[in-house]
Amino acid sequence: MNRDHRPDLAVLTWSRVKLLTQRRDGIFKRTLVKRLWGGREVAGGTVNGDGLEDLYIVQAGPAGRDRPDRLFLDGNGGKNLRPVPIPQTRRGKGDYVTSLDYDGNGRSDFLVMNGQLKHPGPARLLATRP
Repeated sequence: MNRDHRPDLAVLTWSRVKLLTQRRDGIFKRTLVKRLWGGREVAGGTVNGDGLEDLYIVQAGPAGRDRPDRLFLDGNGGKNLRPVPIPQTRRGKGDYVTSLDYDGNGRSDFLVMNGQLKHPGPARLLATRP
């Protein structure tokens, strides 16, 4: 998250995401907590080309009334995450997300699945533009 070449952690629970950056001595330090409602899956990737890891969070809600997903841009090495608007669906139930560079532009895109268990919903590709 902070470009120091040491692995950092994003820990997701139902009600929050915690960012833990690794110090030189190998100990993880909590740098940020964001509140959520229905956290299910998280994927990291660089959305805006600044080299910092941004986070896409799938939030699960009741089937057919799914909670909105969240995209946070990292503005300061894991010390500040800024939410940005993204296309949403309420169909299905939030299930899974992974990041990839689908269009080869050097920025992360997100493949989002909204079909948890027996609740069919759309598979969506959210592509970033330069």
